[in-house]
Amino acid sequence: GIHTYSHKAEKMYASAEAFLNDFNLTEQRIYEVTGLHTKLFRFPWGSANDYLKGIDSEVIPELESAGYVYVDWNVSAEDAVGTPTADSILQNVKKDYSRYHEPVILMHDSATSKLTAEMLPDIIVMLKDSGYQFSTLDKMDNPYQYPRD
Repeated sequence: GIHTYSHKAEKMYASAEAFLNDFNLTEQRIYEVTGLHTKLFRFPWGSANDYLKGIDSEVIPELESAGYVYVDWNVSAEDAVGTPTADSILQNVKKDYSRYHEPVILMHDSATSKLTAEMLPDIIVMLKDSGYQFSTLDKMDNPYQYPRD
C-alpha cells in the first residue's frame, strides 16, 4: 500500500495539498515500478497523529472518495523507537497480539532496523502456535482504523 514519498512530517503535513502531492507521487512511483494500483494506504505515524489533525477533514474524504482505504495498526513491535533489542521486539508483539481477533502488527524493515527481519520467524511461529493465520490487509472485512472524534 501507499505510505509516503518523503516521510518528512513538516513537509508532507504542511497542508492538505502538500499531503496529497506526496501521496500522488508515491502512488505514481508504485505504479511505475509494479504496474499495479493499490487502494490501501497508511498515514505516516498513523491516522491519529498530531500532524494530520489540521488537515484530516480535507485529506480523508478526498482519498476515500477516490476509493482509497487507510489502515492503522493495533499492535506495534516498537522496532523503530529508541534502540530496540531482539527480545524487546518479540515482547512488544507478544504483550498485545492476543487482544485482537485480527491483529495488525506494525513492523519496520530498513538499514537501521535489521532486527525485525531477524525476529520475524520467531514472531510467525508464536502467532501460528496461538492459532492465528496470515493474510493481506485487503482481505480484511473492516480494516483497522483508529477511532476518530
